[in-house]
Amino acid sequence: MKIILILISCFLLFNCNKKYNIEEEKNEYYNFNNIKLNSNNMTFGLIYNNENYKLIFHGKENINAFYIIKNLNIDNNIPPYILDFELNEDKFIINELNKSPIYHEENNRISNKVNILNVSYKIYGLNEEQNYYITLIPNEELLNYMINLIDLYYLPLYVIQNNDTLSSICLELYGHTNYDQIIKYNSGMKLLNQYLVVRPNEKIRYKILDNNI
Repeated sequence: MKIILILISCFLLFNCNKKYNIEEEKNEYYNFNNIKLNSNNMTFGLIYNNENYKLIFHGKENINAFYIIKNLNIDNNIPPYILDFELNEDKFIINELNKSPIYHEENNRISNKVNILNVSYKIYGLNEEQNYYITLIPNEELLNYMINLIDLYYLPLYVIQNNDTLSSICLELYGHTNYDQIIKYNSGMKLLNQYLVVRPNEKIRYKILDNNI
C-alpha cells in the first residue's frame, strides 16, 4: 500500500512540475518598444478559420498599410488596407505585443490549447539590417484585433465609376448620403490632403450593416 501511495505521489509531483514549466514558458516576454509599424517591415502569421494568414505591414513616415497573404497566396485585386494613425493603432499593437508571453518549445499539448502568433520584423540602420523572429501567445485583445484586421481587409470592394461622388456612392450602397461610414473603412481618403476625393477605377471598402447606420 505504501508503495502505491509513493508512486501516486511521484506521478502527481511530476505532473505539477511539468505544468509549472509550461506556465513558466508562458511568463517570459519580449520587448517590442524599439520598433514602429510605420518605419519597419513587420509580419504577423496566424491561423484563423482553418486558413493560414500573414498580415504584412509596410509604411513610410506616417502612412502605414498592410496586405494579407492567405494560404501562401496574395490577391492582387485587393488593395492594401491603410491604418488610421489618428487612432494610435500602431501604439496599440506594440503595447499589446508587449503584454503577450513568448512561446519557445514546440509542443502539441500546448499548441492545441493556445493561439500562436508568429511575429517577424526588420529594423533598418544606417549600414545594417536586423531581422527578428518571435513566436508568442497573443493576449485576447491582440488576437481579436488581428482577426478584425483580416475581416476588414476582405470587406466588399466598390469600384469608383466616372462622375461618382462619396454622396452618390453612399446613396447607392446605403440609401442615404452620410458618407462617414465609407470614410470609416477607407482611412486613405484622409491622407495627403485627399479627404473626400474619389477617383475613377479606385477601389474602396464598404460594409453593409443591418440597420444601415
